[in-house]
Amino acid sequence: MRFAILIDQLRFLGGPVKIAIEEVRSLSSLGEDATLVVLKRTDSAAPLESLQGIRTIYLSDSIPRILRFSFRLPLFRFFSLFHLTFAVILRFLPLREGFDAIVAHGTYTCFSAIAIAKKRPTHVISYVWDPITYILGRTYFKPEDHSVARLVAMSLGAILDRWICRNSSKVLVGSRRHKRTLDQLIEDAGKVTLLAPGVQVRDRSETRRGDFVILATAWKRGKDPEYVLDLALQIQKARFIIAGVWLDDSLRRSFMKRLGELSLGDRVEVTGAVSEARLLELYAHALVFLQINSDVGFGLPALEAAAQGCTFIIPEGQGVCDLLSGPGKGYFVREKQTAVIVDILTDFFDNPGSAIKMGELAREQAMGFSWDRHAERLRDMFVPFKSNTPS
Repeated sequence: MRFAILIDQLRFLGGPVKIAIEEVRSLSSLGEDATLVVLKRTDSAAPLESLQGIRTIYLSDSIPRILRFSFRLPLFRFFSLFHLTFAVILRFLPLREGFDAIVAHGTYTCFSAIAIAKKRPTHVISYVWDPITYILGRTYFKPEDHSVARLVAMSLGAILDRWICRNSSKVLVGSRRHKRTLDQLIEDAGKVTLLAPGVQVRDRSETRRGDFVILATAWKRGKDPEYVLDLALQIQKARFIIAGVWLDDSLRRSFMKRLGELSLGDRVEVTGAVSEARLLELYAHALVFLQINSDVGFGLPALEAAAQGCTFIIPEGQGVCDLLSGPGKGYFVREKQTAVIVDILTDFFDNPGSAIKMGELAREQAMGFSWDRHAERLRDMFVPFKSNTPS
């Protein structure tokens, strides 16, 4: 089959982009014709090293330059004008490539995937990492907000979530919570399916570890990196490595200023963006992986760390928690449950052998989630539609 793995932009190697790239690579290794399709070309060169051997096309290259104009919509972090305009333009634009199946990553990217399918009958699998209703409720409104604005926004979000579900052949999510949310919006509950991403699993755990805690994410408002400084002040023997791209330069400057003021530069290292190979080595040699804020949609870094033999302390209630459940692999805590986190980290640094043993159990658990297995499940989802796929 001809698969299009669709993402909106290649700005940084975040979760959905990384997953999409690995899906193309793994589907291709299974003998399928897979292409990474990007809605809008950007000037960023950050993820390009990960594209070696990956066939990539940019739909914006076929759109007249004047119609490529875009900007981030006010009040939103990742929702831009092109998410709306491209969904309209692609209904009328002749496409050079034909695909049997489109796997769209990201809620806003699904708009364009469905538009393409309307023009040229194609089966769409929408990977909804976070429903619009969740994004609005988590990021833009507080739970105690009962304003008319919140009511209108949440109603519109539910309408859009329902539209995506109804116009997709299949909807994938990474957490039980999101599955319950979307199941309530449509009549065909079987359309929404849980599918975890894959990971690269290390052949064996490293027995010699560094004396550091690893944190890795795309750092932006709401990720609260300064919380690490609070922990560092309480645990004198621990070092912290903060890896990942900073999407907000003012946030980075503010953090670095505070880091200097507290004189913690010798125990808190900020790497910035790192290569995939470097990130895996950091996971493999860290004593423990720490996640500050909950990522209900899934929580890929925790599974990546576990696959490298690194135990973890992560917020409960994420999709990844279902995969790593069971005793002895790591700890699930409430967000910023500081006293508990400090106690666990102190124990790990007093008894590093216990962290190493837990990391090995986590690695063994993660062995069931390879990229090839993920790609096989993804391919198999299209089998019921194959006879109806247009040539």
